[in-house]
Amino acid sequence: MLSLQDLLDHTTARILMIDFVYKNGLNNLVLYSKWGCDGSSGQREYKQKLPEESKLVSDSNLFIASCVPIRLIDETTKEEEGTGVQVKHELFLTMIDGEVAQVLTDTRSNSTCTICGTTPRLMNNLSNVTAGPENENY
Repeated sequence: MLSLQDLLDHTTARILMIDFVYKNGLNNLVLYSKWGCDGSSGQREYKQKLPEESKLVSDSNLFIASCVPIRLIDETTKEEEGTGVQVKHELFLTMIDGEVAQVLTDTRSNSTCTICGTTPRLMNNLSNVTAGPENENY
């Protein structure tokens, strides 16, 4: 099983193979990435044979986690030039659907806004929407 660090290291190694990054001597880098997850159930099951020991395993439910690099920033100073490459990773959880947002923000109803907490009854009154505090859990 691969760890998140393995995925980030592999992604970074592939990006560092790009001529612009490699030839310009960039040493102190920050890689900004977005990540998220999603699941799906009720998928059609195909007649693929699964290992004998996995009688409880099914391919009717899917779960995926994704990580996408967005931007690579150079923060190299004159003193750091030629000292080897260091990469700092900044990850942002932005690739989520409504169900994941509900869980993360502790929003009880899927019709309630996960950012401001406005219910459908109050959404037509803009003064209620703009006057309410933002959800700090989000």
